[in-house]
Amino acid sequence: MKAEVSVGSAKSNETQHKFGFNVQAVQASTELKYSGWMQAVVKYSARDRATVFEVNEKVLNNKDLFLNHTANSDEGKSNVGLRWNW
Repeated sequence: MKAEVSVGSAKSNETQHKFGFNVQAVQASTELKYSGWMQAVVKYSARDRATVFEVNEKVLNNKDLFLNHTANSDEGKSNVGLRWNW
């Protein structure tokens, strides 16, 4: 099941807020995405019993600054980094 919602004004200079929701029953996973002021995603995998949260923001033409946090029953791990596309 997949659903997307856009919230915002029809004016071209205003921020468009978009939410996406995706459930994959066979893979036992769920994903929630947000784009607007920033990019964010939350993923949950019942099979792995893990949740991943990531926020990223474009800082240069082809570079994104990101914060990622992964939590499962054994540990919690956070990363901050710079990602770029070639």
